[in-house]
Parts: sequence; structure tokens; C-alpha cells
Amino acid sequence: MIVDGKEIKIADVMRPPQLIQETQTLKDALTFMIENKCNSLTVVDDAGVYAGRVSAVDIIKEVLPDYMEDDMVAARFANLDLLKQDAARAKDKLIKDFMMTDIPAIDVDDSLVEAAVLAAKQGFGRITVVDADKKPVGFLTRTEIKRVIGHFLDIPSALT
Repeated sequence: MIVDGKEIKIADVMRPPQLIQETQTLKDALTFMIENKCNSLTVVDDAGVYAGRVSAVDIIKEVLPDYMEDDMVAARFANLDLLKQDAARAKDKLIKDFMMTDIPAIDVDDSLVEAAVLAAKQGFGRITVVDADKKPVGFLTRTEIKRVIGHFLDIPSALT
């Protein structure tokens, strides 16, 4: 993509990857998210290859008992002591056992237009960027794509 005579590539606008291994625990993922103020992490296998994603919603769902996830009546009878017990029960679960898989990634050499199409298609706010070996090298959010579009609409601060 050409912006002001300069080709803008995914690598120019992507953020550094926020990685966690699939063999780490729910508590490890939650600790990283809290300390880094994020809601989603890219998951890699032991070889560093992209394996999926774990989000704050995935963690919440894993902590809540299955019967309670969609049952507001059951939730009314629960209390924080039950949530504390459920959290303690789930803290050592491995990320690979509850992470999202089959989430498409984009190659670092693909175009920003392809990234925009993928963002619109998958509906997630975060797209993992991988290299030729399928190892994560960064991620794009709607913000980066939004800024490129904003630049085309002459919004002065869009790419700053």
C-alpha cells in the first residue's frame, strides 16, 4: 500500500507480539494480561509456531462452571465464594485445553488490504502476523487499520 509515495507494509504498523506458550496455565495467562493491560494473547507451541489465541473471555468461561455460563438464574444464586473456588479449581489448567484454535493469521508480507479484509471477515479485533515459518512476529488491531483508513480521509493525526 502506498501512502504519500512510501509503501506502507504490515511490519510498519503492527504491534510487537504478546506471546504465551500453550503449556502455560490459565493463571500465567491472566497474570500476563493484568500486568500488560491486554485482553488477548497469541499462543505458540513449543517450537514457537502460532497455535491460536487465548482471550480474557476464554479465561472467564473456563473459570465459570459449564452450567452457569448461560444461566442467569443460576448466577443469581451464586456468590463470590463460589467464584473464588471455581477460579482456584481452574488456575492450573493448561492454555492448550481451552484456547481458541483455527483462527487465521496473516503473513507479514501480505498487504494491509488483505489484513483489512481478514479483520472484517473474522470479526476479531486482533490479527496475528506470522513469518514464513508461521512464527508470530506481531499483531494488528482494528486501530492500525483504522489509522490507515483515517490517513486516506485526510485525518491529520491518523498515522502519528
